[in-house]
Amino acid sequence: MLSSRKKVYADDLLMIIDSFKKRSSDIRRKLGDDFVINQGLFLMTTSLFEDTIRELMRVVLLSYPEKLQSNSCTINKKQVCDIADEGYRVIIDNELYSLFRNGVRDQLECLLTIVSDKDKKKYNPEIIDVIDRISDVYLYRNSLIHNGGKADKNLSEKAIKYKVDSINPIRYDKSLIEKFIFDFIELLTMVADDVSKKYKQFNDTRLGRLRELWKTIFSSPIMQFDDYWYSDIDNDLITGIKYPNVEGALSSSEIVLLSIWRHQYYDCIKTKEFLICSINYDRIYKIYQGLDDVKFYHMQQEADSLGLFKKNACA
Repeated sequence: MLSSRKKVYADDLLMIIDSFKKRSSDIRRKLGDDFVINQGLFLMTTSLFEDTIRELMRVVLLSYPEKLQSNSCTINKKQVCDIADEGYRVIIDNELYSLFRNGVRDQLECLLTIVSDKDKKKYNPEIIDVIDRISDVYLYRNSLIHNGGKADKNLSEKAIKYKVDSINPIRYDKSLIEKFIFDFIELLTMVADDVSKKYKQFNDTRLGRLRELWKTIFSSPIMQFDDYWYSDIDNDLITGIKYPNVEGALSSSEIVLLSIWRHQYYDCIKTKEFLICSINYDRIYKIYQGLDDVKFYHMQQEADSLGLFKKNACA
């Protein structure tokens, strides 16, 4: 059911985009007068861009696999086994791999459909322009890889925004590559604007995400988040562990799951021993995955550094 899926948070997607911006900024600082070095940096940037748009789509598709563009998927025997271990992420990765063989224009259009919910027929002039420019960038990339840096037939005939003289080798100078990087950033900035609007309802605090995870793990009415945790809203932080009197009424599995939460917050508290056959493995996996998403295991140190940690409460 859709309600049980892991939600897409705007901050997760924006973090991916910000990472590209920071790394591409580092690349820009390394550009200079050496065309050979510039060529390597240019290829590195295109790879980073591809990784970025692939990861953006992967994050959304893992929560909304119905957004896959193909109506059917083909998997081999090995992938059937992999799916048993890793879930339908294997299918999504396979589909993304297939997509990235179709050319950058298809990739960008799928990105805008999957992440931004944009209809290709309703693109505004700015989107059309930046897609045209990035498509040209990849014609330059292909010429560099397959034609020794000299414009090949595709670049000479198909370039729309970045026309080139097919006679002379391309000058991969600093200004040209900076233009290409700015094109990448312009498109990702558009996507970031869409993400901030579309996923705003999921763009929650760490405490909000922890509360949501807690609800998916504990359904008992006596397992209320605020009865078990001290928190600081201003710092978006768990500051200590509470021990309510109702704990004697918990089931053995609830006691184990609660001990996992407590141990991950404060490692002086030991996880309760249990037999794997007596506990829901999927629920344990969900706890560790959710706590890792917000780096829960660093909260005690963070609270302590701010003078907020309630150590006596954790006794």
